[in-house]
Amino acid sequence: MQSIPLIRASQLVPFVQGLGELDLPVAESLARAHIPAAALGHPDMLIPALPLYTLLGTIAEEHGIADLGFRIAQANRVEAAGRIGRRVASARTLEEVLRTFVTEIRGHSTIAAFWLMDDGEDIWFCRRGLGGVRVGAWEIEQYVVASMIQLIRLVQPDWRPQRVHLQTAQTPGVERCDLLAGATVVRDREATAIAIPRVLLGAATVAPRQAVDSEPAWSAASMPVGDFMGSLKAALTPYVLQGYPDVKVGAELAGTSVRTLQRRLTAQGCSYSEVIAAIRFDLARTLLRDRTLRIMDVARQLGYSAPGHFTRAFQRWAGMTPRAWRRTSVPV
Repeated sequence: MQSIPLIRASQLVPFVQGLGELDLPVAESLARAHIPAAALGHPDMLIPALPLYTLLGTIAEEHGIADLGFRIAQANRVEAAGRIGRRVASARTLEEVLRTFVTEIRGHSTIAAFWLMDDGEDIWFCRRGLGGVRVGAWEIEQYVVASMIQLIRLVQPDWRPQRVHLQTAQTPGVERCDLLAGATVVRDREATAIAIPRVLLGAATVAPRQAVDSEPAWSAASMPVGDFMGSLKAALTPYVLQGYPDVKVGAELAGTSVRTLQRRLTAQGCSYSEVIAAIRFDLARTLLRDRTLRIMDVARQLGYSAPGHFTRAFQRWAGMTPRAWRRTSVPV
């Protein structure tokens, strides 16, 4: 079974802001797509990517917005994409912008790889979806293409590509995108790609530079690529913060049936309830490190109806009460 495609929760922010700019029902849309709202308060949290694909596809169809992905990307600035956006916006040249992005996106997403390719004439800025996400999620590709162009516009604000490759075969709404006006667009390719004149690589960024983010970058090693159990725990974590997610949720995130998920977990020597317990234990220790949170606050965030229920569960996991663990493990 493949690992579950994941992104950082910070990647949700441009979509939420873009939908708001278009006067679309953000909270309702997030709930319908089963995107955990709790993740918005934890930008470093890993969340499942497929519900985001569902969200954009559903909104585009229901509201008849064929160019939804393009619109969302153009409604946001580069730095709106959280930590990676701020790091990219602090670069000095286009080459530095692109190389920073290509390197750091690996710590923000397991579903796509970006790279630069030299064809002797131009430099191609490329992207291919990974992690089991179907090729053909058109609204996402719209957003990706527009965002790639916006990175290049950090050095030339009115720049438009002359040659563009798309992974999708059907591209409704592409003619509405001003960013692609005049471009030769080739569809149904193995990767999304934009040709960039070589001379632009050394061009200086023209927007006011952002202060360099002092926080360490999220590395690719922090992403559970190829690890089904690790990706399942990561995908379920934001749902645990909203209560006890039914096994149907886990199966939906894994893209399989409940029976197949349970069979896979049994083969790995555990049950679904044990996976949830392990997530709760990890979250409990993280929350307990914050001494401003009371034990009852931690219990409530983890979905326990009473602090006593949480205390007994924590004792089973750690061999001591939450209060004792905090006293011995968290510096004053």
